[in-house]
Amino acid sequence: MYLVGGGLLLFGAIASFLATGWERHRLAAERPEQLLKIWQTHAEKRSSNPFLYFGRHTEFIVRRCFFPYALLFFAFFDIMNVAFVLSAIGANLVWPIALYSSHAFAGGRNSATAIPAGSAQPRTSIRQYAPAQL
Repeated sequence: MYLVGGGLLLFGAIASFLATGWERHRLAAERPEQLLKIWQTHAEKRSSNPFLYFGRHTEFIVRRCFFPYALLFFAFFDIMNVAFVLSAIGANLVWPIALYSSHAFAGGRNSATAIPAGSAQPRTSIRQYAPAQL
């Protein structure tokens, strides 16, 4: 039980770390400290999406300021096994939400195709090459 749970927790933690880092790079590359604010703004625009609704209302659990209090609660009631199982489940819920939201929010950002440098120059007509008539 602990070996499987530990493996799931390790996989979820690494996948969450990578997915959140990728999302930070895609959504908030210029201002990474504001990722949560940017994410909340995008998620509020899609309030009917149940996946983002769940993520928006449970994102406080992912932040560092929540975890010590949760551990204290579980230790106080001597249910650290529950904390272990919930951590494994939570870690494996974070990375799909991060990947989905990164894809959904940045979809319109890179949708325009780049114009090749050769075709970005103004068009020339045959009249420009014709000899000037006096």
